[in-house]
Amino acid sequence: MTATSLYDNTDQPIVLGPMLGQGGEGSVFEIPAAPTRAAKVYHRIPDPRKAAKLRAMAGLASPDLLAAAAWPIATLHQRPGGPVVGLVMPKVVGAREIHALYSPAHRKKDFPQADWAFLIRAAASCATAFEAVHRAGHVIGDVNQSNVLVSPEAKATLIDCDSYQVCAAGRRFPCNVGVPLYTPPELQGQDLRGLVRTPDHDRFGLAVLIFHLLFMGRHPFAGRYLGQGEMTLERAIREYHFAFAPTGAHVMQPPPLSLPLSAVPPELAILFERAFGKSSSEPGARPTAAEWAAALEDLGGRLQTCPLDLGHRFAPHLDRCPWCDLTRQGAPHFFLAVAAHPTGGFVLAAVWEEIERVPAPRTDYRRPPPEKFIVPSPLPVDVPPPPGEAAPPDLYQRVVGWIAVGAGLLIAAVVVSFFLATVAFVTGVVFGVYWVVLEVGRRRAWWKEQAAWESARQIVHREKGRREEAYRRACQLLRSAEEQWHQLAAQRAADFVAKKKDLETLREQYLQLQAAEEAEYQELEQNARSAQRAEFLQRQFISAHAIPGIGPAREAMLRSYGIETAYDIVGERVIEVPGFGEKLTAKLLAWRRQVEQTFNFDPAAGIPQAEIGALKVKYDQRRRGLEQQLRRGPAELQAVTTRAEQELSRLMDRVRAGVTELAQAEADLLVVPR
Repeated sequence: MTATSLYDNTDQPIVLGPMLGQGGEGSVFEIPAAPTRAAKVYHRIPDPRKAAKLRAMAGLASPDLLAAAAWPIATLHQRPGGPVVGLVMPKVVGAREIHALYSPAHRKKDFPQADWAFLIRAAASCATAFEAVHRAGHVIGDVNQSNVLVSPEAKATLIDCDSYQVCAAGRRFPCNVGVPLYTPPELQGQDLRGLVRTPDHDRFGLAVLIFHLLFMGRHPFAGRYLGQGEMTLERAIREYHFAFAPTGAHVMQPPPLSLPLSAVPPELAILFERAFGKSSSEPGARPTAAEWAAALEDLGGRLQTCPLDLGHRFAPHLDRCPWCDLTRQGAPHFFLAVAAHPTGGFVLAAVWEEIERVPAPRTDYRRPPPEKFIVPSPLPVDVPPPPGEAAPPDLYQRVVGWIAVGAGLLIAAVVVSFFLATVAFVTGVVFGVYWVVLEVGRRRAWWKEQAAWESARQIVHREKGRREEAYRRACQLLRSAEEQWHQLAAQRAADFVAKKKDLETLREQYLQLQAAEEAEYQELEQNARSAQRAEFLQRQFISAHAIPGIGPAREAMLRSYGIETAYDIVGERVIEVPGFGEKLTAKLLAWRRQVEQTFNFDPAAGIPQAEIGALKVKYDQRRRGLEQQLRRGPAELQAVTTRAEQELSRLMDRVRAGVTELAQAEADLLVVPR
């Protein structure tokens, strides 16, 4: 139907303007008298049930629904009171289907300045729109990549609302269609006609869309199957094989060069597990749209910016940029077209002068003096001098000797005279007794002196052993502290040298950037034909062509493996995609050859502007990253020196304490008698 003048349900005339678009059910036109609205006119007059649904929806229009979706505002008729032939809805201007945003190849063309922060905002806006529909008591039902539009401001708007499941005046109008890739496991393979949908079913499709946006178009159930046979996407969904699941036994692995689930904050990863795990079909298990919106808005407000590439934004819990990691592994530059920010004010010579002024850690060693004046510790006892003479002769020998003398004198006395003999006897006996008593006393005194000296000598001997042990321990501790100091000094000096070499490498890379960029530009000039062909093939999207055997599921699987355009079709890459054997690979290669045959080289066009722009952005990002690293160089180098001196100072305190302890031990040992 192509009428240019219709009537709404209040019998007001509606004049149609130029056509905005055309679909399977109808065409969409401008309404010149209402620039913020559009008219959808069906190719066939809707049946009475569909007409009743459209009237009910027009009556349910609310500000919240109109802000979130192209919700019917009024019905259209060929004549006042006639059958419904169309509807009036809010006009969505400048927006693209959501797959043009989450598909890396389409995004390069339709959203060239979108970074990960933009994708997160779009995901949050999409969740907010779903929440508005659910809050009004309706169900989207047919969630898919074509009925969500995204504006250049990352605002998501739901369209094709006339297919929704709507409840009005006690009557339910079901949604009879659905796309398997967005249909929850519990509904896979079922006949959807007349089936009552719930918001929980929508939440599965919403989670898939959010996953698409955050994970570069990957499908959460597309991956490498580790079991036997072919694992289709529909079967993977039906059997809950979430390819990115971080825990549990896996029969699926993510596609190569995919962003891991750990790249999103744990609280967001848990939401994905709730949406796609085996328990997700239980009532209330899947996250609501409001939960998604809150988590995504929180993440969007806390993103980090990569120091090496300002086009890279990533989650705050990570300590390194995951996009740089993927690029180093061979993934494409997902955000290569993000505008570079000027970085004026960088002068390499001035920055390098700052780096050169940073002193190396001081690693020359001199043993420090003791921390205090050393006074020897006194001995525990006074040691008396040893006895000055040898031990006296045996007492028995002395007694026998004197008795012999007495006996001789007695005999002599007998010979001389009896009288004299008596006197001599008495004198000998007295003299002998006197010497016996005298010798006994001298012997007892000597024994006492010897016992005192021996006791003191033993005490001093033990003290000497203790002080010798203290000296050995002090020597060992000081030696250990000095060895640790020398080892740490050598290590920190090496750290400084290594950091300086790293900075020198960065300086050389920076100095070589201009020459490298010019060389690559000259290579582009010499290969202008190849560059034009590559640009041409990158504009030929698989989704825009009817390739035999390539339906929506296989297209999604290809996209999950980074194959979206004719340029991406390389035999070695396609054959690795699950479900793509030799026959399907041959079909894709044949299609690429057909597309290549339509390419025409334009010598006057030279290098495609997209290639020149990509080259400039590529080297701008490298230059910016090197500038940031070199700017941080003086501080990082100074941090190495500061850390080294702090650590060496702490060790020097131990050395100083060891020197003091050793000096004390030496002094204590010197005062011990030998």
